[in-house]
Amino acid sequence: INMSAMTSSGKTQEIIESKIDKRIKNKYGPSGNKRMLCFVDDLNMPRKDTFGSQPPLELLRQWIDYGCWYDRAKQSLRYVLDIHLVTAMGPPGGGRAVISERFQSAFNNICFATPSEAQVKRIFLTLASHKLSEIHL
Repeated sequence: INMSAMTSSGKTQEIIESKIDKRIKNKYGPSGNKRMLCFVDDLNMPRKDTFGSQPPLELLRQWIDYGCWYDRAKQSLRYVLDIHLVTAMGPPGGGRAVISERFQSAFNNICFATPSEAQVKRIFLTLASHKLSEIHL
């Protein structure tokens, strides 16, 4: 799922529900008792509403915390099973917002710092010199 400033909670729910099937009663999941990995890119891009929340992220938070969300047509609970969520986002600024701590606490966070040019050269020279030393001319 690619998030943008115009991403809505309805569209997010629609995208995920298009990839899952009904199992029994009000339980939904990937077909064939499989597991699914859902990748959300630019997680912090949805625009904040009047109250400071980001509705697509609140939908995902509800799903993570309670394992379900509401069917928008029937207004009944829909349990979504066997889906794992992996996300990526850039640092806040330039249209990217800070995500809520409540939502962030549901994830294992990994932060990558951009290495300097000298560090990149050292990494690649180390790898290349090791591989090139194996070649006998």
